[in-house]
Amino acid sequence: MNVERFGTMQKDVNALMEQFRDKSYPMRRIQAAQALEELRDKRAVSVLIEGLRDEGVNIRKFSAKALLKLYDPTATGALIERLRDRNEHWMTRRYAALALGKIKGTRAQEALLEFLNDTDPGVREAVKEAYAIITADLRMG
Repeated sequence: MNVERFGTMQKDVNALMEQFRDKSYPMRRIQAAQALEELRDKRAVSVLIEGLRDEGVNIRKFSAKALLKLYDPTATGALIERLRDRNEHWMTRRYAALALGKIKGTRAQEALLEFLNDTDPGVREAVKEAYAIITADLRMG
């Protein structure tokens, strides 16, 4: 993304959040989630948490992916919900696991521990990676 466009988007976080909430254009919602992911603006956390509970599988997936870059503990509960939902798309569960690893904390660690042997190999790999990050930090800290 070019610097000029990025600067314009930075000023428009509120507009992007509104675009994300507008359910009449699913593709624009996905684009807004991607832009919010790139901006890494904490103001977007609440709308992305809402996105984790959306009826659209792609909205949930891109919300989890964006939260992976925001490291915000307020998303922990919603990310755990996505990870625990075995009917969820595997990529959404994968992003949720990785985001929990970046957020860290006891709740995240306990949730990840439940899924170290998940039946989906992509989820299982992400859970192991995230769990390793948390436990490595505990050993060092």
